[in-house]
Order: sequence, then C-alpha cells, then structure tokens
Amino acid sequence: MNETTTTTVLDQQIELRITGQPDVKNMYGSGHIRPTEVTIRYMPSGLHAYVYGRWIREDGEVTDAPCSNRYAAHKDDVSDWPDWLADLAKTWRPARTDRKACIQQIPTPAETAPADESPHVYMDAVQDSAAWAYALTKAGQIPEALEHVEAMERLLAVYRRAVGA
Repeated sequence: MNETTTTTVLDQQIELRITGQPDVKNMYGSGHIRPTEVTIRYMPSGLHAYVYGRWIREDGEVTDAPCSNRYAAHKDDVSDWPDWLADLAKTWRPARTDRKACIQQIPTPAETAPADESPHVYMDAVQDSAAWAYALTKAGQIPEALEHVEAMERLLAVYRRAVGA
C-alpha cells in the first residue's frame, strides 16, 4: 500500500421523508404516485432522484401498493423534473458545488486501485455508469453517453485485474 493515501468524496446522498407534495405521474404504468420519500444522489456528473410513495389509480383511488419513479439529471439539468423535486434537490445540495474541482480530484480507478480491492466496488460504479449511459442515450445525448461507456470500459479493466481474470 502507498505511504500516502487520498480520500475523495465521489457522491453524497440524502434521504427525505416528505408530506404534502403533489402527486407525480407514474413513469412506468398507469396512475400517479403520492410521494412519501425522496432519495437524492449528488454526483460530479449530475443527480439521481428516486421518488417513493403509494400508487394512486387513474380513478383517484389510493392504494397500499408501493410505487417509485427514477429521475436523472446530467450536469444538474433538472428542467424535466417536477418543480417541487427540483427545489428539494437545490435546497439540500451538499456544500461542495464546484463540479470541476470535484472532477479533477477524482482519480481514475486504474490509477488508484490495488489489485486486491473488493471487486464489488467496481461493479457498483459500472452499474451507475450504465444507468447514465442508458438515460443519456434515451435522451439522444450520444456523445455524453459514450463518456460513460468509456468509463465502464476502464472500470471493467480494473475489475478484471482485481479478480485475477
């Protein structure tokens, strides 16, 4: 192990219990979601938000069925999010907001990872990059999506080294 070590916060997440927010359209089926909880993840490349709540049928009947929506914002563009969710993301943003400074401090896994480091850490990062690549591709932002694909390739190379493949 190196005699000097570095710790860099890659992302921060906050979980909020909420009441009184307007229902949001269920992205994955019929009806709406009556929000009860929100998880917002702040990353150098943008934001993810998960809205959890109860499913409301099209006819307005409240059910006990849990339901959730996932929102992604590349480079903090929350313009397609519900206004109240965008406001929460801005209100609860961690103190560090200088994305460029944060990105410059993040070393690449290939530069910093010892071969014996837990491989699941890399799979978590690959999963996050894949989610961004999917969302950006779906939004037609191919060059940005390809940046995440390249990051996945680097992460997979380090993963292979970590597992001895």
